[in-house]
Amino acid sequence: MSKLDDLYRLHRRLDGRRTAIGRQKLMDELEVSRSKLTRLIADLRAKFDAPLVFDQELGGYRFDTADGRFELPGLWFT
Repeated sequence: MSKLDDLYRLHRRLDGRRTAIGRQKLMDELEVSRSKLTRLIADLRAKFDAPLVFDQELGGYRFDTADGRFELPGLWFT
């Protein structure tokens, strides 16, 4: 699976959630290692400017928006 596919899979897990998802649960759902999840999170923040934060109170990751949603740019083919 490509890195872009993994980024979109991570986005789908987080988008629209009002509660945070723990690191271990994300690793299990995406079937990735801790280091790969760390790289995916860093790429989502850096390349797509995603407002992804680690919420200490909730013990997991979430999008820092009012409704928990963040839209990725679409793919354009020519």
